[in-house]
Amino acid sequence: MHRIFVEKQIEFNSPAKELHHDLRENLNLTNLEGIRVVQRYDIDGLSDADFAKASQLILSEPQVESSADFITIDEGETAFAVEYLPGQYDQRADSAAQCIQILNQQEKPTVVSARVIVLQGAITAEQLVAIKGYVINAVDSREASMAAPGSITQEIITPADVEILEWFITSSDEELTAKRNELGLAMSAQDFIFTARYFRDEEGRNPSITEIKMLDTYWSDHCRHTTFATKLNEVSFAEGTEIIKAAYVKYQETREEVYGAKID
Repeated sequence: MHRIFVEKQIEFNSPAKELHHDLRENLNLTNLEGIRVVQRYDIDGLSDADFAKASQLILSEPQVESSADFITIDEGETAFAVEYLPGQYDQRADSAAQCIQILNQQEKPTVVSARVIVLQGAITAEQLVAIKGYVINAVDSREASMAAPGSITQEIITPADVEILEWFITSSDEELTAKRNELGLAMSAQDFIFTARYFRDEEGRNPSITEIKMLDTYWSDHCRHTTFATKLNEVSFAEGTEIIKAAYVKYQETREEVYGAKID
């Protein structure tokens, strides 16, 4: 496996300058003196010669970037790395892998990328937590280890069989209510009991947890839009809301034009 760190020269490192400005302004980090943003690549499946060639032709631009197989963290600097969660599409890594395959005309290598954020200044532990929370989007990313892994080949774990709720159709109403609370379902206890009776009388079997979770999702108020079935018998507007009232009147006129006698 090979690892390379690529860093733009200071005058070309716009992402670092923008992030430095954002953190100082939005988190009030007046003690943040500067930021370095370093792109890290881990590559598996390349010979030393092919890696050296790819480092210069694909992974870095020697005219505006420096590259090395290590990163130097000076005194007074704090660093952490950010990578995509497993399963998230990493366009940078995929593009690098495709370009390397075109370059060496061999099997496509495995590439994993990460951004290393180097903070310059006396950053406290509390500030570091706040910075990570600001920089790392927990929806698609996570903090990455700074240590080099032995391999970047993802281990494929065979998932366990989907759980069958063996107790479902034989449980009492009280037991079903307790189980519904334990599972944290959106449907009410009465809905859960009704579902159990359906599987008992119509299906003649116990459902899987996947079936119940799917049913619960589509049963939720958000997905079936029960709130939109509410009838508004009277609508009034407070003083100073003339613009809102005008929009409401326009909506009523348009609705009548579109639906006519079907409004009721």
